[in-house]
Amino acid sequence: MHISRYLVYAALALFAVFLLQNLSIVPVSFLVWTIELPRIVLLILTFMLGYLTASTMRLTRRPAQ
Repeated sequence: MHISRYLVYAALALFAVFLLQNLSIVPVSFLVWTIELPRIVLLILTFMLGYLTASTMRLTRRPAQ
């Protein structure tokens, strides 16, 4: 097996451990709304929001002259 395949397996194993450790339900409050969702969902949504924000800022930046 190639070393890259081992790295993929290791990353998947770490992700599985991370997933299993973050299954607890947490409340999320925003203004007058409160919802409860698993912590892993909150972490993934936060990551996606940050990624979309960075991508949007990169696209709207003016080119250097």
